[in-house]
Amino acid sequence: MTARSVRSPRFRVTEPGASCTLTPRVPEAGKAQEAHHMPSMTTSKVQRWDQHGREHVVQVEKAGIERQLICGTCDWRKNAQFLPWLKAEEHLAEAHQATVDPSATGG
Repeated sequence: MTARSVRSPRFRVTEPGASCTLTPRVPEAGKAQEAHHMPSMTTSKVQRWDQHGREHVVQVEKAGIERQLICGTCDWRKNAQFLPWLKAEEHLAEAHQATVDPSATGG
């Protein structure tokens, strides 16, 4: 079996069945390196408990101005630019009846 090379932007990867080596690719002469700028990803969460004491969490992932909401209980996903935490709270209340806020202090 002969090994084929698969090209990636930064490395030359050898397919399974051959030796497992990664070798940095050398930029072609005369071509400038392109800068790949990805927005930094930050994550926060909205956490609520239901009436049975089960915890439900929606992760809020932020990249640039877009935020993606991901429910850890049912894998519900939604993109939201405005009021993502409110939308996460609404999902937890409607889909899981999770309305108890762990960060709220009781009197």
